[in-house]
Amino acid sequence: MLRDLRAPAPARSGGVGRLLGRSRTTPAGPAPLDLLDPDLVLLPVTPLGNLTPRDARRLAAAVTDALAPLARPVVRTHGGVALEPIGDDRVQVRLVGDERGLRTVVSAALAAIEQVGIFCDRRVFRPLLPLARVNEATTEADLEAALAALAGAEGRPWAVDHVALLQRPADARTQPSRVVERIPVGAP
Repeated sequence: MLRDLRAPAPARSGGVGRLLGRSRTTPAGPAPLDLLDPDLVLLPVTPLGNLTPRDARRLAAAVTDALAPLARPVVRTHGGVALEPIGDDRVQVRLVGDERGLRTVVSAALAAIEQVGIFCDRRVFRPLLPLARVNEATTEADLEAALAALAGAEGRPWAVDHVALLQRPADARTQPSRVVERIPVGAP
């Protein structure tokens, strides 16, 4: 059951808490935000539903062909948003830099997916990386503090060098996805 196509997030070691200016627990009680495990910080491109292994191979081949001639966009994190779009329970950091190049990679991957006859939702992609989720202890002041910390934070640039076809576990909120196919973007 293969379910997602995602672009990579930059590698971080403890960066989520550092970006938000928070630790996982506070001396007075539960943490005001549930920080995501860095292995769960991914840039969603589109959910794909359940795919057979044959369909996954066809999809990977088509996306590989579509992404091979493209330039690798260089992006970085800067600023953040909370609870956007409406109904979302996350604090996310914005991606800036070659946003046009990033959207070109996403559009090419989505077009390739559709060419092999697999439906995909083009509305899913947003240049945002999720960092934390609100919980019962989260207050408006906590969200304001997290957004203030993100407002002044700018990450290092990195090249989006691949997208990944992932198999998501039953509990994708707490368990990392398994990479089924790593599809390169352009040439180094």
